[in-house]
Amino acid sequence: LQEPQESYWYSETPLGHNTLNKTVASLCKAAGIGGLKTNHSLRATIATRLYQAGVDEQLVMDRTGHRSVDGIRSYKRTSESQREDISNILNSNESKKICTFSLEATI
Repeated sequence: LQEPQESYWYSETPLGHNTLNKTVASLCKAAGIGGLKTNHSLRATIATRLYQAGVDEQLVMDRTGHRSVDGIRSYKRTSESQREDISNILNSNESKKICTFSLEATI
């Protein structure tokens, strides 16, 4: 966006690959973010954060522009808070209860 509007933070106007990469690089530099950051870095970050927030895969695909579920599944990353939640579940008294059941064969 040459002249961003204050009422919205994105635009559906197509940008060229080089323009987008230059824009991302200059924004990261201005924000003091080091390392190589590209438009793909943003796409990956968006997909990962949406997954970690529990957003449905179809909605992640819609937001990132992916055409297949397989294309976005590579961005699924487990967050530290998700690891903690899993650990708490596995270490809770509830998980230590032994579940018994019986199997009935039907002939």
